[in-house]
Order: sequence, then structure tokens, then C-alpha cells
Amino acid sequence: MRYLKTALGLICISVLAGCASSSSSGVDLTVSRGDATGRFAGTYNGTISLTSTADVVGQGVATDSRVESVSLRVTDDGLVFMTVEGVVISGVVDNSGNWGVQASVDDLGALVSQKNLSLLQDAGCSLGTKAARIQGQINPPSMRGNVSGTLKCKRAEVTVATLNTTGNLAASSQSTATTGTAIAPSNETAPITPGGPQDFDLNKAVYLHMDVSKWPETHKLTVELGGGVICLNGGFTTDWPAAQIDHTSGEYKIQVNANPWVFAFRDGKWYGGTWEWFAVGNTCKPARNVEGGHIKVPPLADWTPVSGETVYLMVASLSRSTNLNNYQARTNAVKVVWP
Repeated sequence: MRYLKTALGLICISVLAGCASSSSSGVDLTVSRGDATGRFAGTYNGTISLTSTADVVGQGVATDSRVESVSLRVTDDGLVFMTVEGVVISGVVDNSGNWGVQASVDDLGALVSQKNLSLLQDAGCSLGTKAARIQGQINPPSMRGNVSGTLKCKRAEVTVATLNTTGNLAASSQSTATTGTAIAPSNETAPITPGGPQDFDLNKAVYLHMDVSKWPETHKLTVELGGGVICLNGGFTTDWPAAQIDHTSGEYKIQVNANPWVFAFRDGKWYGGTWEWFAVGNTCKPARNVEGGHIKVPPLADWTPVSGETVYLMVASLSRSTNLNNYQARTNAVKVVWP
């Protein structure tokens, strides 16, 4: 009988698309919406990591791990709105700061490999079924959570595919100076490098990617740096037009509209280069990405900021290799002392 069920399941994978059903476990929230959550309210920016393992009958097991930027908005009436690569997922927070959201595979598509998505689709899984729970605690300025959940897909009462998810979320709500100079948390502030660098001038810097010094300054920049996350905030994220590029995985396309820049002082000169792409609506990246391995051009290809080093940060419309949408704009440059 067991072999008969397995055979029926395999037949369903390739032929009977209509006999599929999907269910999940471990995704129920253990937190309820509160009515007095003002002390937790605010915007938290950080990263979310996800390891997904797809196990499909006849196809084998595939595991993939990814990290993406995440932004969370917490309201004073018990709601949480989590945004990952432009997808908004709603959840709740209680009066003690416990929070949680439920997410489907579609919601977390930016964190799941195309291979795993294809395996699940071929097995007839419903990618709209809630498959993961992100739940944790808010202790301002920190917001943390764990990712867990299992999605099972059945055909003819036989489980033909399983997706297990695990991961972590870490975000923070840090202060920024209104003058345009970033400030780090008081216990992380480091002194400016002794004998500090020469005065910074955008027009005198050496540009390792496109020279954007003459591009019009359309937005003022504020910087949040702390908890391993850097956010370069400004209205450009929705105002500037986008272009489509391949995701770094090479598995799907994303809409981007900006590149963040960093300027570092080496050998008597300021050198500036782009170190990432900003998708539309996203302005946060892991702080560890601000380094030469992401700039990829000498003499900053081997550069890593050290505590106390003065750098300047800026955001420009697409400018890493070519102006993909023929739109030229930038923010001002903001001085930051690396924590």
C-alpha cells in the first residue's frame, strides 16, 4: 500500500496538477495585537537571513541561505509592517513588545532561490500559503526575531514536497543628526583619526565609477549606522526612476534606482566608489558591505574602514558602470566617523 501511495504521488507531480494541497506547521503566532504600544513605535532597519531547504520526491534536497535588508514600521496601536525587497508583510505587536508576522513563500521570494521556487511550483505547492513565522522581541532601539516554519505539499494524500525555513532578523532604530552628519550610539562613538584627512571636496575627489560630482543635488541625506546595519535615507528611494538588472544570484531580475557611494582618504587623495545597489524602496544594507570587496576597483579594492576613520557617504542615481536610465541626480555627501 505504501508503494501504491508513492506511485500515485509521483504520477500527480507530473500529471494531476489539480490534486495538490498545501499545509503549514510551526507558523502560528503566539502573540496578539496590543492597544498601547507607543513605546515600541518607530521604524527599525536591519537585515533578515533565511535558510530554506526544499525536499521534493524524485527531485532531491536543495538548501539555500540568503540575507536581505529589511525595514519594519511599528505603530502605536499594535501593528507591524515588515518590508523585504518592496513586499510589505503585516503583523502584530503586544503591549510587552513581543511581535510577530506570518509570511508566505511569495512574501519571502527575495530570500528563496529560484531553484527551490521551481521545485515547489513543479510539485504543485501553493506559494501563497503561510510558510514561515518571524517572531521576537522589541527592546528599543533593538528589534530581533527568529524565522521558522514548515510547508508541506500533498498529492493524493502523499507528501511530495516539504520546505523548511529557519533564520534570524536583527534591526535597530538609531538616531541621525539633522545637520546631515551621522552620529553613532554613544557607546560606539570613536574619535576622528588623529591628524585627520584633508578637507573633502566632491569636485576634487577621484571617482572610481562614474563621475557624479556635477550631477544635480536633489535630496538631502541622513545616515543611520548601528547594530551592523547602515541606512542611507532620503526621498530618492521613491522619487528616482528605476531600471532592471539581474540579482546577484543571477536567478531573477530586480528594480534598482540608486547606488550608495563611499569616499575614503588614501595616499593624499579622496577616492570614491559605489559599493551596492539600492532596490526601489530600500535604503539599508549590512554595514560590512562598505568595503573594498564591494567597490572592486583599486586603490579601494582592498580597503576596509577602521574604527575612528572619517569617510563620506552619498547616494546617486544609477552610476556604478553606466547610467542605465539616463537619469542624473545625487544627494549631498555626509561625513561619518566609522564606529
